[in-house]
Amino acid sequence: MSKGEAIRKRIRENYTLTGFAEMIGMPYSTLQSVLNNIEGASLSNISKIARGLNLPIDALLDNKNLEDGANYSPILARAMHELSREDLQKIEEITQLYLKQKEGRDQ
Repeated sequence: MSKGEAIRKRIRENYTLTGFAEMIGMPYSTLQSVLNNIEGASLSNISKIARGLNLPIDALLDNKNLEDGANYSPILARAMHELSREDLQKIEEITQLYLKQKEGRDQ
């Protein structure tokens, strides 16, 4: 399955293509063009689709994650798009501390 087909399938889990295009503020014809040639799409259009699906951009471009139905936190996906690099670094540090503490409890 191509990336475009996987994205199309993911969109159709919750929306019609027309409804999704309207929701993300993209003309339907542009959405169709992007899905037919994801590699040639602009970062802006890919970002709109990723936000609409509550996925980080890298997950959107990874076929395996889309085909396996990998779930991403909508809050973390939004943070990836809206927070500053410094804020994201702080979140990463906090997450690393949490995982280290959790690992210690699990042993």
